[in-house]
Amino acid sequence: MPYKKIGKIIQAQGISGRVLLLHHFSSGKPFLKLKHIFVALQEGSFIPFFPEQSPAVIDDGRVALQLDDIHSEKDAQILLGKNVFVEEEVFSKLFPETGILAGTELSGFRIKDANSGLSGIIETVIELPGQLMASVHFRDKEILIPLAENFIRGMDPGKKILELALPEGIWEL
Repeated sequence: MPYKKIGKIIQAQGISGRVLLLHHFSSGKPFLKLKHIFVALQEGSFIPFFPEQSPAVIDDGRVALQLDDIHSEKDAQILLGKNVFVEEEVFSKLFPETGILAGTELSGFRIKDANSGLSGIIETVIELPGQLMASVHFRDKEILIPLAENFIRGMDPGKKILELALPEGIWEL
């Protein structure tokens, strides 16, 4: 079954085992409709968890969840740093606004800037609340490029190319 990443568990909250989920969507409201999530406890293993109560939207980038079978801070520690997923079908219903990059592993993709003709390889993607940033090695330095939807012109997953139209001067930052 295909899955889409929706965030990462970043913190245990209190003694009840409640966890904080960091996500990069424009709002935490779709999380209120989640019936279940999958946590990748190991690479490629998706373990289902069911929220025992409605998630609490902390802010636009974080949601607090009380999951079944997680009833102590010690239980929650096992989940820290783990990626969280939902099925692709559920993802497209909950997050229809996420666009072309949703759930795509971009490390190793070549960014091609349609405006300047410059390019670089994405080393990592940094998830900030409400924003994805690509860390790109360019001319012996690291630059951060925002992966905003209005910059994206196209993507070829087979060739690992992400075509962007970036603002002038971004490669000199």
